[in-house]
Amino acid sequence: MSILAECPLCHRKITVKKKTCKCGGNMDKMKRSQKVKFWIDYRLPDGKQKREAVSGEGLNPYSIEDARKAHSKRVVQKAENRILDIKQDTRMTFNELAEWYLNLERVKVLSSFWRVELALKKFNSEFGDFIVSQIKPADLENYQMKRKKEGRADATVDQETGAAKTMIIKGFDNGLISGDTLRVFKAVKKLLKGNSNARDRVLSPNEFEGLLSHASLHLKPILAMGYYTGMREGEILNLTWDKVDLGNRAIKLEAGDTKDHEARTIPICDNLLNILKEETRVIRKAGEANHVFLYKGKPIRDLPGWPLQNPPPVATSKSPTPVVVATGVSPPREGKIVSDRTGIIYSFFFPKASFSAASFSR
Repeated sequence: MSILAECPLCHRKITVKKKTCKCGGNMDKMKRSQKVKFWIDYRLPDGKQKREAVSGEGLNPYSIEDARKAHSKRVVQKAENRILDIKQDTRMTFNELAEWYLNLERVKVLSSFWRVELALKKFNSEFGDFIVSQIKPADLENYQMKRKKEGRADATVDQETGAAKTMIIKGFDNGLISGDTLRVFKAVKKLLKGNSNARDRVLSPNEFEGLLSHASLHLKPILAMGYYTGMREGEILNLTWDKVDLGNRAIKLEAGDTKDHEARTIPICDNLLNILKEETRVIRKAGEANHVFLYKGKPIRDLPGWPLQNPPPVATSKSPTPVVVATGVSPPREGKIVSDRTGIIYSFFFPKASFSAASFSR
């Protein structure tokens, strides 16, 4: 750390020991006239150079004595990591940051919390012991390529780095993360380009009826809801009766219920109406929960083992055919699987169901 003097003629900042500036100004004379402004120059723990003018209550920026006082104060603050600009990310690891982030009440209530937790766990298997401020764009790009070589889809890799990026943004908003670290994550681009993962494979009515006829009692209305409405998995499994209006044949989702945070009203067709009236009437006898879809009186997501840690393989944009595996039902014809906002392939995994996995679209 050092004290610099600013020449009032050329505004060049030079060491206080120099008597003459390069521009020819007499520094000693101008100091005595209190025309020279003093600065403190030092480095932060992350190596970033910091230069600040002498300022503060009771301090005169044109006094060398006050400059020495400010300099001594900064020396002590730097040693104790109490300088305002020294963010916690200079000594915090990604494991510690993730622990803070996942314990936020706003994060814990997310319907996708389990997915965020898994994504961060995978990300931290590589970077968990890293000091947050030390990560570079090349580290994240290498991670992307490593995951691709392991056979992971672009969407999966983007989900992992995206969860980490969201965590970094939250840390920045709360004063834990510096702007330099935030820029690192913003500099890394997604692998998956827009609409390149769009899905256009749709089950035929006969295929769906075959799947439905072999499904367990508690799965039939869930499959029907996805097939007839196009609702997402989380929207279906978290659906409660206060959002279902059988009289007006509509499902009303609030902004907080949807992935894109947009409220939607979804019509209920004849087939779905009959299934909701009959199938759920039987299921609801097992419990008093407000969720529409239950298994032995409990919401599906509350069952042990949900979500599966190692679910069976599902269809991706690289798969030749969607996974529709049910007792006595053959996989549908081959076809490329892509996706967009209006046609979603859903995947459900139920360990004790009569089929291991199903992917379907409206």
